Formats: sequence, structure tokens, C-alpha cells
Amino acid sequence: MRKNNRESEGVKSRSLLKYHLFDRICGSHPFKLAVPNGFVEYSVKTRHDGEVFYFNFELAQEMGLLPESGRLSLNKKLSQKLLDTFSIEMINEFELENGMQVPVTDIRAEKYMATRYLQLQHPGRSGLTSGDGRSLWHGCFTAKGVTWDISSCGTGVTCLSSAAAHEGRNFKTGDKNASYGSGRGDLLDGVGAALMSDIFHRSQLATERTLLLIEYPDGTSVNVRVAKNLLRPAHFFHHLKQGQYERLKGAVDYYTRGV
Repeated sequence: MRKNNRESEGVKSRSLLKYHLFDRICGSHPFKLAVPNGFVEYSVKTRHDGEVFYFNFELAQEMGLLPESGRLSLNKKLSQKLLDTFSIEMINEFELENGMQVPVTDIRAEKYMATRYLQLQHPGRSGLTSGDGRSLWHGCFTAKGVTWDISSCGTGVTCLSSAAAHEGRNFKTGDKNASYGSGRGDLLDGVGAALMSDIFHRSQLATERTLLLIEYPDGTSVNVRVAKNLLRPAHFFHHLKQGQYERLKGAVDYYTRGV
């Protein structure tokens, strides 16, 4: 028996509605206002040819991204929504310097941040050049009275990478000629992190957790991590090392408001 058009449209609308909360994850984060000099902001583009390798349904339900009841299935619509939300790559300094062209339809409207934090392997050891070297923050998501930070490893090489600091130049994403210069994530590393974070969580040890892994044909990946707060002590230390006490206060005030 054939369904009428209205019934078919209703089913389609309800199906899309189930995943609409992912649309709220689009680069926006209160840290940008709290610590204006605590990050580098990037335009981003869609990275194509990805496939969802792993998705943590339990975590998505806990966050409120998916309903707690209902059949759990990595169907076509959910897979596409995950790719639309998380399969991104930054348009970095190398691309801008070399006039590399990006299709307008691939460029996202929102900008995403790479945060600054202290890394002692960088020259000067003051945090002026260090931070998220191959990561971007997708922003945050709030539901059920809880806010979750969301970031990804493998979204391209930033000006905060140790390769850029040591060689004094910007790198093309995917460049394998310098240590920490490719900006890519590794799928096996992502799988290991997903397993370990789940073991820690089930042992009641607080840690960042893996929401999903996106695999690409070359064996690289985007590894999406979440936690109720992804700031690390190094996010505070670099302001302290530089004597930037107002910035330090901004970071501390932001952190204490969120815990």
C-alpha cells in the first residue's frame, strides 16, 4: 500500500528533526569572549571523502545530542549529519600566503578557534608560539543543564604547531617533511584514545572522551573529543609566564564560572 505524500513528508521531517541539535555545534564558544588573546581563529572548509568509523551513541545520548530512547543505528542520515558537522579542515596561513583556491560552497560561515597554551618544547618556553597545533574547537553544546566542550584532532596544521615554531614558517596541511607539521590525525591513535577514554570513564575516572572518529582514504582521521571542560593547566600557565595577569584572570574567571 502506497503512503500519501503528506505522510511521507512527515516521516522525513521527523527523521531530520532527530538530528537537528548537531546544527548548534558550529564554532561558537564563550572562551573567545572571556580570553580574547587566548586563541587563533580560522575559517574552515568541508573535508570530503570521509566516512564515520566510530560513533559513541551512549555519549551522544548523555550529552543530549540524541534522544535517550529509540533505536540506535548509524544510518545514512545520521552519518551524513556527523560528516556535515565534524568533517572540516582549517584554511591555514600556508593556503592564504600561496593563494590556494577553495570552492566557495566548501567554506563554512563560522570561524573556529585553535587555543593557545604553554608547551615547553617550543622556543622561548613562554607560550607565544604554542597551542593547538593540529586541532580546532568545534565549540560547545549545552543540554540538560550541562555544557560540553568539543574539539577535534586532525583538522589541519596551525601556526601554533611546534614545526612552525622551530622552522619559522607556515606548513601546508598534509606535509610529512617535518615532525608535527602535517596537521593530520592518525586513525589507530584515535581508536586507542577512544578505547582508553571509555575504560577510564567506566572506571569512574574523569577524562575527555571520544565522540566519533572520521576515517579518510589515506588512513588519516579526524578524532572528535568532548569533556565538560577541555581546558588544561597549560591554558593558564602561558599567561602567567608572559606576565599577562589580566588575561590570566579572564581564563580563571571563565573556568570557575563553568565548574
